[in-house]
Amino acid sequence: MVMSRLSFSRAPVKIAELKAKLAKYLRLVKSGEEVLVSEYHTPIAKIVPLRKEEVLPSVKPEKSFQSTILQLKVPHIPTPKIDVLELLYEDRQRR
Repeated sequence: MVMSRLSFSRAPVKIAELKAKLAKYLRLVKSGEEVLVSEYHTPIAKIVPLRKEEVLPSVKPEKSFQSTILQLKVPHIPTPKIDVLELLYEDRQRR
């Protein structure tokens, strides 16, 4: 028996189901299966695993956003040399 290139082990997946369960179907593709996507019972797309020569090396960002924020230098704001209690006392004396 000769299998055509369009034969799939699973029924076509509707777009709504693919959107709702994308992670599940991507795991199937990652394991080597092909997923046929249909719209109104008509196949419109096929999700296939990448071949080894198509896989790009993963690129890690140089710095994460959090580490960048933590390295920011906050300017020093000098504290005023004012005695708050003394100011409060003076204010109450004037009333």
